Amino acid sequence: MRTFVITLLLLPMVLGFAGAQPMLPPTTCYENIIELPHQQWGGVIPQCMDTLRIGYTPPMEPTGLMSPGTCAALFEVLSQGPVKTYRLIPSTSICENVDRVMVVPGEKLEPEFDLGKNRTYEVHTYCEYWRGKDYTDTTVISFRVTRGFRAHARAIDFETGLEIQEGTLVEPTVDQAVNTGDAPFRLNAWSNEKYEFMYWTCTHATIPYDIYAPFQVITMRCWPVNVTTVFNAFFRARTTTVREQAQSATTVSRSGTSLVIERATPASGEILIMSATGELVRRVLWTSAMERVSLEGLASGVYLCVVHNEHHTTHTLIHLY
Repeated sequence: MRTFVITLLLLPMVLGFAGAQPMLPPTTCYENIIELPHQQWGGVIPQCMDTLRIGYTPPMEPTGLMSPGTCAALFEVLSQGPVKTYRLIPSTSICENVDRVMVVPGEKLEPEFDLGKNRTYEVHTYCEYWRGKDYTDTTVISFRVTRGFRAHARAIDFETGLEIQEGTLVEPTVDQAVNTGDAPFRLNAWSNEKYEFMYWTCTHATIPYDIYAPFQVITMRCWPVNVTTVFNAFFRARTTTVREQAQSATTVSRSGTSLVIERATPASGEILIMSATGELVRRVLWTSAMERVSLEGLASGVYLCVVHNEHHTTHTLIHLY
């Protein structure tokens, strides 16, 4: 079955070079892939996944020889040595008039925390459903529920944007990135005599974390799989030459689709607008007492406005709806 799929997927490419012939319609039963949004399939799903979307292309029209919703089935597979035990899991298969075949488990799919046991799951899709009674092949998609995830923190110098290599300012470090999932994820950032913690950013906007809390516990079941989540802790270098001036206070306010940044006296500095994932979306250099920064074109969400000059750095959360 697998060789058959590969041959058919390569054939349209060969014909394309032969002289602009049309692409052949799909003739496979269904792709042996579970679609995870924005992530590469690696044989594992997150613990919170409650719907399995199968393949990359819309399913073919059914032949009508099998009843609706019977195109696929879901099994739990327990292995002990060479012996495998299959259990049919109650599920709903959505096979018709959809952009993907979908399998919705009727019970929560659990990871296996006992290292002495092997628990996997299989989705079986049946060729007969789409191609008729002469096609009895079955496509089997084997996967497991991830036990844990990879996440770590980095300490970043706010002024330079470079990672701070000296000392241990954050945990978990890159060497502690693997979390088995059986304990909460603890995120720590320590200020010391040289550096002062400012705020966090994260490579994934879906992670629920407190941008300003140096110490926090993150409990969730939807950690990204097949990738490493990175928390960046930004630190400001301490100095003994900072002149505290009352007139240097900075205010940030909204005016329509713009931010208005004001201070009592002009001073050189910069204004940074960053997304929740740490992406820099606006940067303005300023020397005046008032500056406007346009927010037009930005997607709805939470942003961080960082106003920095030679005396102060202020941080303001901006909510766009």
